[in-house]
Amino acid sequence: MRVANIIAELRKSREAEGISQTELSRRVGIPQSHISKIESGAVDIQLSSLEQIARGLGYEVKLIPKSLLSSVKSEVESLQKSRGDQTQQALKTISDANGNLNKLPTNARIMQSSGIADLEYNLNRLKELQYDPADLKQLVKLLSPILRPAGLTEFEEYSPKTQEALKKLTDQLKDFRYSLVQKVEYVQGQDKPKYSFSEDD
Repeated sequence: MRVANIIAELRKSREAEGISQTELSRRVGIPQSHISKIESGAVDIQLSSLEQIARGLGYEVKLIPKSLLSSVKSEVESLQKSRGDQTQQALKTISDANGNLNKLPTNARIMQSSGIADLEYNLNRLKELQYDPADLKQLVKLLSPILRPAGLTEFEEYSPKTQEALKKLTDQLKDFRYSLVQKVEYVQGQDKPKYSFSEDD
């Protein structure tokens, strides 16, 4: 595969995951303007830059023996399909949770407008991410209080206990999202780069 094709695939992956050039720049330490030039083909990319961009999107640049290429490609396609299926299920789970929150009595939503709005905001931010089977299982577990009608009744009455429950669930969703982002940012133990590139690297 030509380098231009690899760059095109990385850009496609970035856009599919809703990651902006600015966010990718923050993750990998390469100026956004340089990422833009790389993606548009305005500059020749260095191997070090290619590796950092790939890792920032959850990939690794590796040499594969030609004899194994077909098998590896088949395995990757299978994993990508599985990951896509899990993500679709996760999006449905988030949609169901949002739907249940909207079913709360009007007076409950008014009395707890701040807590519910914060919860909904952090819930919707989870739509931006990709999920594997373990992630999906954890998501369902976290959202169980608002996926089950019996659990949802806990939020219908305004009280300090209810406010605390809303805050606890919101904080758990924030921590969960952070852990998913970290899985991308620190692929295979790769920390953020301890150097940055100049605009003309």
